[in-house]
Formats: sequence, C-alpha cells, structure tokens
Amino acid sequence: TASRMLFDQSRVGLLPKALGRIHPTLRTPVAAMAVTLVIELFCAVFARLMWGAIGGFLVCLVGATAGGVVSFVITDIALIVLGRREQLQRVLWTVVIPVVSIALLGVSIYGNFFPAEFPTTIGPIAVLVAMIAGFGYAAARRRRKAAVDPVSIELLEPELLVADRD
Repeated sequence: TASRMLFDQSRVGLLPKALGRIHPTLRTPVAAMAVTLVIELFCAVFARLMWGAIGGFLVCLVGATAGGVVSFVITDIALIVLGRREQLQRVLWTVVIPVVSIALLGVSIYGNFFPAEFPTTIGPIAVLVAMIAGFGYAAARRRRKAAVDPVSIELLEPELLVADRD
C-alpha cells in the first residue's frame, strides 16, 4: 500500500523519520497512513471539483492504477539492481522474472493508457510528475547525507529494508 511505501522509504532514510514510526499497540505506521489519507482525500476532492463525480472518479482510478503499475516496475528494477550488486547467482529470480514482469507491465501500460482521452490522462501524468519529484528529492537527500556522513550512504543494506515486525 502507499502508506507502507512511505513507511519503508522513511526507514531507509529517504523520507523524514516520523513516517517510519509505528504505533506501539497496533504495530501499524500511523503517521504514514495519516499522510497517505490526507493526500488521497485532497486528490479525490480536487478531481471531483475539477471534473465532476464520474470524471473525477476516472482520473483517480486511472491514476491509482498507473501508480500501482509504476511501483511494480520500480520493484522489478530494484530486484535486478540488487541481484547485480549482491552478485546473486539466482538468474531466474533476479533477471528473468523481473524482465518478463516489466515486459508484461509495459503491454499493460500501453493497452490501458494509450490512446487515452482527457481528463483520464491527468492521473498517469500526476503519477509521473510525483515519481520524478520523488526521485529528485531522494537524490538531493542522498547527496546531502553523503556530504555529512560518507559512511551512511549505503541505503540498501538488508537490515534497513526489513521492517521490524515484532
């Protein structure tokens, strides 16, 4: 889910630490869930005001679908990079399956989003803009962190990627 993505990105240092905290009793990322809720409500209300109930719903639906597809593609790319970085010998799991997944997702993207009519194109465009902004923010934060502490630049250490589930 989107809140888990914010939570995990906070845990590896890409987002503020407050989003990486979990509720002591419920064991859920409450801050990340609240931020996600606010963003989703803003998008839904804005889309409703701009394009009406049906048009706004379609913009949100297509945007959410595009966001899900993009997150899968990013995950597949990360798996390939991690496999190469760690020199894993499991080619099926670190190359073949992610490449096939990216190809199938590419077909899905083309089949679902092209040709698209306005205003449904707003959702994928918003996802693309948010993704570019997020990568820019992460790169700037990573550069700033490297300038302050060159040892902590490694963000993909396995112990940082696994959320505490205790």
